[in-house]
Amino acid sequence: MNRRLVIVAIVLAIFTGYLKTSSFQQKVPLKRDFTEFPLRHGPWVGRSYTLDDQVTGMLKMDEYLNRQYINGNNQVGLYIGYYATQREGGQIHSPQICLPAAGWVKVSETTDTVTVDRLGPVNYVKSVYQKGSEKEIFAYWYRMKNTNITSEVALRMYRFLHAIRYGRNDAAFIRVSVPVRDNVESANQVAQGFLRDFLPLLSDYLPD
Repeated sequence: MNRRLVIVAIVLAIFTGYLKTSSFQQKVPLKRDFTEFPLRHGPWVGRSYTLDDQVTGMLKMDEYLNRQYINGNNQVGLYIGYYATQREGGQIHSPQICLPAAGWVKVSETTDTVTVDRLGPVNYVKSVYQKGSEKEIFAYWYRMKNTNITSEVALRMYRFLHAIRYGRNDAAFIRVSVPVRDNVESANQVAQGFLRDFLPLLSDYLPD
């Protein structure tokens, strides 16, 4: 093992120990409750769905939004899990674990970018999963303060750095899902159109 890997291992060990023992992170509430997030916006009409107790017990988020929106023939799922503080046992779960656990098999994964009014470029992970004859595209990322994150490793580092610098490590997991009917790119375009419409609204809900 070279010196660089040893240093990284030591830093991660210190980081892990810090997360287990630190007690000063403040819980940061949402600016507005997710119940106020619009069910109708432009051509989109949504419906809320409640997660069962087993799922919420596993995810351990403080607040969540779980919707299905329809615009003509386009159907989009929107899920946001918000963590007012991330502590050991109450941290964001990676979709790479949760989706396979629900029976989804990953077909492909890459990153993509959508440009959104008021926000500029937003990077996200573009994953395609299949379960039986169903195929869906999942566009997701993590948000801490004003930073969008597409890597689990980067998420852990930001969790540590924000706790040290700001005394907080609140975060949101944002995921949009679209059924793949014709092809993946068409589904991705639907996802991007939805993100352009809805992401500007999130600044009124997620903490800065």
